[in-house]
Amino acid sequence: MLNNQRFVILTQDYFPAHGGITTWCYEIAKGLVARGCDVQVITKDFEGWNGKERGEFAVQRLEKRQWVRRKNLRLLKAISGEPDANTIFLCSNWKMAVPCLLRSFYRPTKFFAAVHGLDAFETRPKNRLLQKATLRRSDGVLAVSNYTAGLLESIDIAPQKLRVIHNGVEVERFKPGLRNAEFAAAHKFGTEFRLLSVGRLVERKGFDMALRAIALLPSGIPLRYYLAGTGPYEDELRRLSRELGIDDKIRFLGFIDEADLPELYRQADLFIMPSRNTERSVEGFGIVYLEAAACRVPSVAGSGNGAEDAVRPDETGYLVNPESPQEIAAAIQRAVENPRERRQFGEKAGTRVEREFTWQHTVGNLLDFVRDRLDVK
Repeated sequence: MLNNQRFVILTQDYFPAHGGITTWCYEIAKGLVARGCDVQVITKDFEGWNGKERGEFAVQRLEKRQWVRRKNLRLLKAISGEPDANTIFLCSNWKMAVPCLLRSFYRPTKFFAAVHGLDAFETRPKNRLLQKATLRRSDGVLAVSNYTAGLLESIDIAPQKLRVIHNGVEVERFKPGLRNAEFAAAHKFGTEFRLLSVGRLVERKGFDMALRAIALLPSGIPLRYYLAGTGPYEDELRRLSRELGIDDKIRFLGFIDEADLPELYRQADLFIMPSRNTERSVEGFGIVYLEAAACRVPSVAGSGNGAEDAVRPDETGYLVNPESPQEIAAAIQRAVENPRERRQFGEKAGTRVEREFTWQHTVGNLLDFVRDRLDVK
């Protein structure tokens, strides 16, 4: 039995930072506690952190100074006193599993590593060797999508050690409902068709291709595109919208507080993130597609990456070639001109999330994998 089992989650991505891995760590920890497990998160300190931790589990924060150079030794020291028989380490990516690899050379160490997307790629030979050695010595590897699993199989990770365990969504928060008029007014939502993106403004998210697609739409389509998020690609996106002559149709919302995200999704008619693979970055899955789906908003997603697990074409959304503005534009126009189909896609997307993609499903699948690999009854 895994009730009362102790789990230690190792991560450098945690609150106050936001993102998919932070969410994964928190929801896994919360779900394990709900099933009677003893959980601790070990992470680094963050400048300006207010010290108020979330959840009914312990969080240990390590000194962040010279973190890149010293994280392995600090993490190894932090886990050195854990009892061998009672502790299972869950590592948020393979680099967070390196201290477990080191510990395993002199003490029995049970550890599992998650792989999300970008962390499956290693271009430097030394890192590739360390990645392979770490994952092979682990007790199991969790891939967040079939695409990510394929990347791992290409570096000879044994199939029996690998399992696809999808991310989840907090359906208690992300759910359909009436649009809040005050929220709409505060963020200047108009009566036009509302196209929404949520995410870090980086090249691989494909927001530039969404802009190019909007420029191809017939002039008679009343549409406004809302981009929520910040990032290094923002200036380029603003420049491109001016160059394309569509800046009057674009609204950059900037950072949106986590508490406001469910209402933001409810304001949208269609979610779009046509992610593409770049030289060193891929979309491993995309929790935002699930968040939109839980609010009954269908998505336009890019093919050829982990988004293919999150969005089913012609059922829960629209899957497009992320390098084709024409194909993206056609999907947007189809959604605008076929509201009944679009609403059906949104309902099917929400039903699928509730059936397959809650965090309770994710934690249950994780525990099943741990049992299988450690032969725990």
